[in-house]
Amino acid sequence: MMIGNLIGALVGKKVASHTAGMSETGGLVAGLAATTLLKRAGPVGLIMALAGGYAIKHHLDRKNSGASRARRY
Repeated sequence: MMIGNLIGALVGKKVASHTAGMSETGGLVAGLAATTLLKRAGPVGLIMALAGGYAIKHHLDRKNSGASRARRY
C-alpha cells in the first residue's frame, strides 16, 4: 500500500528532525522500513514491538535519572 509507505516516510522524516544525530533522509528510510516491518509482523509483532519499546524507554529513563539499584520498601 503506497499511501501507508508515504505516511511512514513522512513521519520518520519529522521524527528525525527532532532526533540528534539523525538526518532527514535517514528518518525517511527508517519510517519506510518501520511501516514495512509492521505490515509483515502482524498484530502479535506490533504488540511485541510496543512492549520492547516501553521496556527500553523505562530502562533508559531509570539509567538517566541516577536512581540507585536498591529498592525502597
